Amino acid sequence: MSKKKVTDAKNASIFLKNIKSRSLVVEVPKDDEAFIRNPISRSMHRCMEKYPCWKMGNTMPCESILERQVYTLFDVAYMIDKFFVQPAKIKYRIDGVWYVHYPDAFYVSKKKKKFIEIKYSKYARDPEVEKRTAFLSKELPQFGIDYEVLTEESIEQEPRLGNARYIHRNGWVRVSKAERDIFLHKYAKQGYILWGDVKSNKVPPLNHSKVCNLILEGYLKIPMREVWDDSTRLTFVEKKKEGV
Repeated sequence: MSKKKVTDAKNASIFLKNIKSRSLVVEVPKDDEAFIRNPISRSMHRCMEKYPCWKMGNTMPCESILERQVYTLFDVAYMIDKFFVQPAKIKYRIDGVWYVHYPDAFYVSKKKKKFIEIKYSKYARDPEVEKRTAFLSKELPQFGIDYEVLTEESIEQEPRLGNARYIHRNGWVRVSKAERDIFLHKYAKQGYILWGDVKSNKVPPLNHSKVCNLILEGYLKIPMREVWDDSTRLTFVEKKKEGV
């Protein structure tokens, strides 16, 4: 039987295994399940959206504007390889009492694996949530996984969020392998191209939208926390083959 490829992953189970200890249990979806639970049944009263995810090649349910914003940031981040929503069920014990938690997302980056909870700051500061965050932030790393709560205070920082939306909106024009190889052969040796040249379509054989696509694909990176001008440099990222 051939091994399952990373690109075929329907959920986080290829990167994340069930965990069981005296105070912590992590359950992941079965191979044929996209989520650990149905997001819609969780909160029918909320406005559900579908986020078109480039990195994972699917659509993801969003229960808030913040979730959509986070997924956009993850989609554009070249350091993040894969990310999943509703990735696991976490049972944890504090002061002898067991609780259940469903983190919103899980990502795999070049350096780490991390559960993500997405909340508005007023809810993140709730004492029970803070206690959970402190506990999971301490316990999960022993299994090679980090934990973080993201709030609007970090998610909505500009110009990063606006830049990410721009790349995601404009980068859906696919680049053929032939075009990409010609482009990389022509420009990679100099180490960078300029944003002014990209906007003016002066980096043949690619136009502006196709350069944005290479940012989504992780071949190029651009400073996301800076306001871009004509002198902003896009630098090349060495791509490694995915494991199986």
